[in-house]
Amino acid sequence: MPKVNLVGPLFLITPKDSKSFPYSTSLFVDDEVKGLVDTGVNSGQLKKLARETDIKILINTHYHIDHVRGNWIFPNASLYAPAEDAPAINSFEKFLEMTGFKKNPELLTYFEKRKKEFFDVREKVKVRVRFKDNYEFDFGETVLKVIHAPGHTPGHACFFEPKNKVLFTTDIDLTPFGPWYGNAASDVEDFMNSIEMLHHLRPKIVVSSHSGPFEGKTKIDLLFEKYIDVIYQREEKILDLLKTERSVDELVGKGVIYKKMNEPVNMYRFFETMMLEKHMGRLTRLGDVEQVENGKYKAVP
Repeated sequence: MPKVNLVGPLFLITPKDSKSFPYSTSLFVDDEVKGLVDTGVNSGQLKKLARETDIKILINTHYHIDHVRGNWIFPNASLYAPAEDAPAINSFEKFLEMTGFKKNPELLTYFEKRKKEFFDVREKVKVRVRFKDNYEFDFGETVLKVIHAPGHTPGHACFFEPKNKVLFTTDIDLTPFGPWYGNAASDVEDFMNSIEMLHHLRPKIVVSSHSGPFEGKTKIDLLFEKYIDVIYQREEKILDLLKTERSVDELVGKGVIYKKMNEPVNMYRFFETMMLEKHMGRLTRLGDVEQVENGKYKAVP
């Protein structure tokens, strides 16, 4: 399997077939106690790891399917997850609620049809321990400290290995696309605070669920700065578009978030709508935007 040694017993297991949804990188701790952070690589890779290694500690960083889809492959491991996100890992209904799909009939039908494919296997493995900020996992030589970094999801967890200053930023992924906060339970301002907080840790090695590893202070600083700047760039586009009164629906498809809507288009339109609504809330609180009649918004001169 594609496996990259970060430092000491820390390894990355990267998806060999795709790095897009529903896949993500897993962090493997090959120490006295064997641990795995997230199960987003394909099932073949995870089954091979399960045959070769007795994983004792299985950790989910948050409730998204590309991070929990392989939990069922490790039924004998103790499953740990953030307290805020554990309900959506344990329950398909709670997942639908926290994503916002429950209030969207079209997407609710879409995911109900795929429940067996994506969710039934997950619900067979329940979260055993719900952790909070600063919780420490001791694997022997390696200690991973939980860094609660909400915004992407309420419980979104990152991990810091203090001895070598390795930071696993999970879905604060430092990709050119920028931050993603397209669920009902997401929060753009929490996300911004989390980015700043992680940057201030001054890690020597940074890796995320979808990019990296990265080394060198100059490179890491630039990545964090460019990543948070995407949010401000989105807001500049919104304010420019709101020189003319528009509703959130009229902003969707204008390239603020997605340059192109992938399939299924209705799901990506939903995500963009969610993200734009969060920007409307933030820009209104800042006094840069005001709501006018018929649910439309306009930029404040």
